[in-house]
Amino acid sequence: MSTTIVVVLASFVVALALALAVGAVIVRASRLQNDRARAAALTTPAAWSALAGISLAGYADDERVRSAVDAFLAAGRAR
Repeated sequence: MSTTIVVVLASFVVALALALAVGAVIVRASRLQNDRARAAALTTPAAWSALAGISLAGYADDERVRSAVDAFLAAGRAR
């Protein structure tokens, strides 16, 4: 009788561990899919045009900053 209880409890623990592992894989896969979608969205022209409208308040008078931002935006548009 006690052997049966141990086997049933062990089976329950194994099934629970397996369910948690499968759940973790599913959650991770959906997060990776969301990350890929976000990365793909950054390569769209809309993302670059949004970047083109940023304000460089306080840095706008610095020629090096302006040229670096212009080069960054130009590299993005070329894609």
